Amino acid sequence: MHFNRIQWYANWPESQAAFSPQAEVPITTVDDIIGVCPAFGTLLRRARAARRRRRVSCNTYEYYKRQLHQLVGWYTKNERLQTTDCYTIAHSALVDALDF
Repeated sequence: MHFNRIQWYANWPESQAAFSPQAEVPITTVDDIIGVCPAFGTLLRRARAARRRRRVSCNTYEYYKRQLHQLVGWYTKNERLQTTDCYTIAHSALVDALDF
């Protein structure tokens, strides 16, 4: 079937719907964050090990929090992890891992 230019432009939005990217699934759990950023899982394991070795101080908490900022939150390169919800989930997991 032959389309003239006006018919083609009239049908253009429908034809592009197949090519639009799918909406990404929002990150709602710690496992989702670890799936996107495996280094966060390593950070949590190291924090749990630090808690087992010694009593966690404010300096220890700040040390792990600085590392968290590089992986999740505003300063990360991955746009999916730059949301407030992701940071809140990750920070809560870190506090639980440190038992702080």
